Amino acid sequence: MVIRDSKQRNNLMALNVINDNSSSEQLESRGKRNLERAAMIAASADVSLTQISRYDLNIASGIIHTAKEYEVTDVIIGLHRKVNIVDSFGNLADSLLKGLHREVMIAKFLMPVNTLRRIIIAVPPKAEYEAGFQKWVGHFCRMASILGCRAHFFAN
Repeated sequence: MVIRDSKQRNNLMALNVINDNSSSEQLESRGKRNLERAAMIAASADVSLTQISRYDLNIASGIIHTAKEYEVTDVIIGLHRKVNIVDSFGNLADSLLKGLHREVMIAKFLMPVNTLRRIIIAVPPKAEYEAGFQKWVGHFCRMASILGCRAHFFAN
């Protein structure tokens, strides 16, 4: 998961939350490897990245508390590659959406982003009345511009 710090506009944070119920050295070492991999990817794009590892009883509460502690503005998490979207969009995403009053992006990248030709965005009804609507529309437009692809918005 990547979160963006509000104090420094271009500072990214990579967070690894380890479930405190299962104290496994294997989980800790895998989390450190993932954080180091994220740091290498960020360094290749010349972006600073702060690595954070945290123990918590619940993964969602660990993300929520870290977001509040560091005053993050945006949270980006990856969607698991399970059979269907219902299996992937489980309790974690539901808890995050209920507990965080920030922009939460949930991404499922099946191919490298530099090969994308279009981004399809499904906009729910009356989304224009929600707080932060202009911000996330701007994010998608900027992302499409940087990637050199089209953004298709499907809305009522």
